[in-house]
Order: sequence, then structure tokens, then C-alpha cells
Amino acid sequence: MGHLFCFDAAKGNVLWSKDLYTEYKIKMPMWGIAASPLVEDGLVIVQIGGRENACLVGFDTISGKEKWRALNDPASYSAPVVIEQAGKRVLVCWTGERLVGLNPLTGKLHWQHPFTQRMVHNIATPVFQNNYLFVSSFFDGSLLLKVKPDRLAVEKVWQRKGPSERKTESLHCCISTPLLQGDYIYGVDSYGELRCLDLQTGERIWENLDAVPKARWANIHMVRNEDKIWMFNERGELIISKLSSEGFHEISRTKLINPTRGQLNQRGGV
Repeated sequence: MGHLFCFDAAKGNVLWSKDLYTEYKIKMPMWGIAASPLVEDGLVIVQIGGRENACLVGFDTISGKEKWRALNDPASYSAPVVIEQAGKRVLVCWTGERLVGLNPLTGKLHWQHPFTQRMVHNIATPVFQNNYLFVSSFFDGSLLLKVKPDRLAVEKVWQRKGPSERKTESLHCCISTPLLQGDYIYGVDSYGELRCLDLQTGERIWENLDAVPKARWANIHMVRNEDKIWMFNERGELIISKLSSEGFHEISRTKLINPTRGQLNQRGGV
């Protein structure tokens, strides 16, 4: 775990590699370094949770040379994104402790907002739309920030958390990245409930169990395609639907693959 590789896309040979675990003295998360890297303007940016101010590291895409490092936070499993704010490109990352906005070319911190968690299980990507930034965690509920359009700053709109991951408020999602659409948020709660929330308050409008099998850690992958939402669930079903404040409307569904609970054979714990 903890190796970063750059491959030739045409030939598949390794152009450069990094042993991140050794070089950055990483306190390895339970499931390793699992956040997807982000490529931005000649840099590949990775959330690794390294020591000595190396939670986030930007590497030159051609040489693999480190260009900057930032933050002493523990790593999460959430992929960073880049947004437009106040006429600038801003790198948004959800670490194991907070949401941050940085200069993607230098790693300079522009703004931050705490979001501490009982366990670092944040996997979903931060969602940005119409100057709102939303994240949701399995154990610790949801947070909505207003991204200031005229300066590099944010403010909290609301934060809601239920008594537990079984008795939830708003949304406690684990793996699936939610959707922001108009005045509503759509996402999958901790045990598979597809929910619609009021954007401004976090109040639950409705929930539905037709799209996602009810189970702990349940999830579904959602992609917006014009006025429809394409979904792929844990049963291997592709669903074309429409989501609105009125509810979940299924248009069609087909089975693509069968689910599996198989495990790769391991030798020596590798």
C-alpha cells in the first residue's frame, strides 16, 4: 500500500513511481491510501496523510518531483476536487479533520471549516453547485457550506447529525457521492434509504428503498444525464430515473452483472 505510479498510457510501462509510505512516513489508514488523485495544471495532487505537513502533496506529472505539500491532517478516502471561486481555481479537499480550500498550484490555504468525525470514514466526494458545498459522513451526518463568490471564504449554512448511524437526521452517507439539484439534495443514507433533503435546511422531504438494497454501508452510483439520473446499485442493476421533491420515479431497470462477495486469495498478508 502507499505506492504512486505514473504509466505511459499507450504502452503501459512505468514512467515514474513513489513509495509514499516510506518517503512521507504515513500513518496508514485502515483501507490504505484510497482517495483518487487529481490532475490539475501539470500537477497530480494526492491526499496521503503524510507526516511533516504532507496530508496533501502536489507532484509534477512529468517528472514525479514534489512541488508542494500542505497540512498535517490525517488522510481520508475522499477525492479532492477543483472549483471556481472569486475568479480563481480552488482545490477543495475533505481531510480527516476538516474541509479546506487551497491554491492548487502552491498548496496555500485559503479557507477551512472543521468537520471532525468519530471515525474517518468519509469516502464521498465533496459536491459543489451554485456556490454551495456539501459533504456527508456515515457516523457524523452532513454539512452544507456557502462558498463566497466574491472572496476566498466560506460560511456554514447548516450541520445536522442524528443520534447514531441507525437513527439519522438529514443524511449519513458512506460511499455514494450525493447530488445537488435545484433546491434539493439527493443521497443514500447509512442503511440504503434514498433520500431527498431541503437544500436550505437539511430537512428530509422523502425517502425510498426501491433503488438501493437495505443494508449497512449500502450505496448507489448516480450520474446526471440531462433531466434523468442514471443509477448503478449493489445488485448490479442499472436504473434510469427522475428525482424531484415529489419522489423517486423509475423509468427503466436492467440487470447488468451479478453481485459477488468473493475475496482475492492472499499470501503473506499481501
